[in-house]
Amino acid sequence: MKRWYTGVVHSHTTRSDGNLTPEELVQKAEQSGLDFIMITDHNQFCKEIPKSSKILVIPGTELTDNNWGHTNIWGVREPFDSFDCPDYDEWEKKMATARERGATVCMNHPKCSDCGWHWPLEPEKVDCVEVWNSPQHTDNMICTAWWQDELRKGKKLPAVGGSDFHRDYVVAGKLDNPVTRVYAESCTQDAILSAIRAGHTTISPSVKGQTIMITSGESIIGDTVTL
Repeated sequence: MKRWYTGVVHSHTTRSDGNLTPEELVQKAEQSGLDFIMITDHNQFCKEIPKSSKILVIPGTELTDNNWGHTNIWGVREPFDSFDCPDYDEWEKKMATARERGATVCMNHPKCSDCGWHWPLEPEKVDCVEVWNSPQHTDNMICTAWWQDELRKGKKLPAVGGSDFHRDYVVAGKLDNPVTRVYAESCTQDAILSAIRAGHTTISPSVKGQTIMITSGESIIGDTVTL
């Protein structure tokens, strides 16, 4: 059924530096009221994903190089052959391979002051950008302003928000802070990823947070309207 689906697009488990097993993470997602979750461990292929009868679990990985940048790749269990990525040319080759294998590519927290994007900032090389990472903070506001400026230049770049969940903290680190809402035909992997690439997304601070919806005739967020 076509409607808004709420999910987490950026999360980690004990396969990298999270403190929950994949099974525990999916159970937590079920209890949080999410419709879907993407598992994106650092430089680890998500060859096996936990089964769930309640939510959709999408395999992914986060290609991580703290000197250059972080990239989420969703929808394919092995999007390329290795994580060795010494330069931007190799990153481009890996992203091309991932797309050939059916993956969706996301530039993660490009304006993060700690682990931002230091390769050429070419948003046309990815399918979307994570403009909001973890609980709201200054880096996110800088990133959102950059993203808005790209839109003014005519570059349509779908946006998502990722909690980048590793573990629970008292005031931060919640699994659903933030969430990405996706207006999709159904809660299936193909439908969710297709809707993200189309820009049919909005970001909310929690599962129960507000949803922003803008329409123009039959067009919705992400569509192009001719003036």
